[in-house]
Amino acid sequence: MKFLLTADLHYRLDWYEWILKNAPDYDAIAVAGDLLDMSQDLLPQTEFLRGWVANMRLAGTPLFLCDGNHDFNSTALPWPINPNAHPSPEQAVFDRRARLAEHWMDALVDEGASIVSGMVRAFPALDNLIVSSLFYEPEADDVNCSLFEKGAQLRRASPRSPWMVLHHKPPIGLIGDIGLGNRLLGDWIEEFQPKLVLSGHDHKTPFINKTCCDWIGLTHVYNPGHHAQNNYPCHILLDTQTMQYQWHR
Repeated sequence: MKFLLTADLHYRLDWYEWILKNAPDYDAIAVAGDLLDMSQDLLPQTEFLRGWVANMRLAGTPLFLCDGNHDFNSTALPWPINPNAHPSPEQAVFDRRARLAEHWMDALVDEGASIVSGMVRAFPALDNLIVSSLFYEPEADDVNCSLFEKGAQLRRASPRSPWMVLHHKPPIGLIGDIGLGNRLLGDWIEEFQPKLVLSGHDHKTPFINKTCCDWIGLTHVYNPGHHAQNNYPCHILLDTQTMQYQWHR
């Protein structure tokens, strides 16, 4: 299977368009958080994201997402509503669903996302791939540990199934500086040993250490980094059969 792995899109419309254009070339696409950008008005961003996810569904490529610190996914649409805004009918429906959800990104599943933070699923059409998508917030450590455990249970039931974990913060090491990495994530990886982990958040450390990949035991851990001057997002093209990858930065 050929996967496109990326993170930290920060509402770059040209990067979203690039992913959508290239989506049919891949068996799955994973984005490890920071889909939005907190420096801009968030409501128009959610409207764009809703439409983009729907278009990704039409492209037919499974889309795996997790939230990042820019995505404010700790509650359902926590930011203020602009009383002068006139959302499209489709966006109004999305907003209502998002406000009824525990986390607003849950509503993206109805638009076509295959998985978002807080979910664990197996995908029979992708060699029974197991995906665990974790929450960004440090307060979710207990929940995230349980999401690891659920993924491990699915793999025990199907030992030959590959297992992917998404978490916005990388483990501390070659691809995550101590100030931006998550030490607990490294502990969970060491204990549960998924096949691969995708993170983001730390934009620079992969470039400083000249690698997008690290290993914890038998687990391959990736962080594509972030380069704002690019006309495409930093990304990794991964063959999950051979675990050969190409880093495009």
